[in-house]
Amino acid sequence: MKKSLLLLTLIIALILGACSSGKNNAGTSNNHQSSKKDKTISLIVFDNPAYVEATKIAIQQAAKLGYQLDVKYMNDIIQPNEAVNAKEAFGNWFQHKAYLEQYNLDHHTDLVRTFDIYIDVAGLYSTKHDSIDDIKKNAVVAIPVDPSNNGRALFMLEDLGLIKLKKGVKVTEASLLDIKENPLHLRFKEVDQLMLSRTIDDVDLAFAFASTLSTGKLDRAKQIVVEKNTKEIAPYMETIAVQKDSVNDPKIEILRKAFQNDKVKKAFEKNFPNVILGW
Repeated sequence: MKKSLLLLTLIIALILGACSSGKNNAGTSNNHQSSKKDKTISLIVFDNPAYVEATKIAIQQAAKLGYQLDVKYMNDIIQPNEAVNAKEAFGNWFQHKAYLEQYNLDHHTDLVRTFDIYIDVAGLYSTKHDSIDDIKKNAVVAIPVDPSNNGRALFMLEDLGLIKLKKGVKVTEASLLDIKENPLHLRFKEVDQLMLSRTIDDVDLAFAFASTLSTGKLDRAKQIVVEKNTKEIAPYMETIAVQKDSVNDPKIEILRKAFQNDKVKKAFEKNFPNVILGW
């Protein structure tokens, strides 16, 4: 009887020990998975050579710091913010400050900018004309349909003396309704900036970003004028956006070090010399 009780006690002890070991192993496994997840930063990036080039370098730099950048490229200007807002990604890089502010206003979101990367200098381009003097009455001008960039194009036209805007209007808020004088009776065609390559041959002047021209799709276009007033275009500094509750996350500092470095700077200077760096 005593032998049976002793044997039963040993069996129970072995079972309890195995369960405890299994729990510990599971806990170790979960901790390992959690630790690995904490070292991964999901980022949505605009699918454009200027962005891709810098991101490739950032991936390598982040790896040196012990982090993995999980990057998804998108050719869209709405979904990246939707994904971050829904916590499907930690952050995104495709927009400037003015666009982010307008998006938050329009969609009742609270996404925030982190650190500066660069200003993608814009200009007016044409496949039909060689200079601004060639622009005659009733010329058609393609400008961005989104409000944050709409005024940017109009300010360039005002600087050239082609139109006159209402006094006091901000570059980030100006629209066609703010045109006070239009002596050449310019006709405006508001288009999605991603559709510019399909529009430029049908207009006299078109607003475009330096990075867009760098894709090769618009290399046939002549540069009529390019932005030079850095103070005026300060709101168009590109940034990585995150959720408000992520603003103090240490991952942001990892991203900053991954993007703000000499290797990224040299890549921009070599391939996209028109951009204005933010550091």
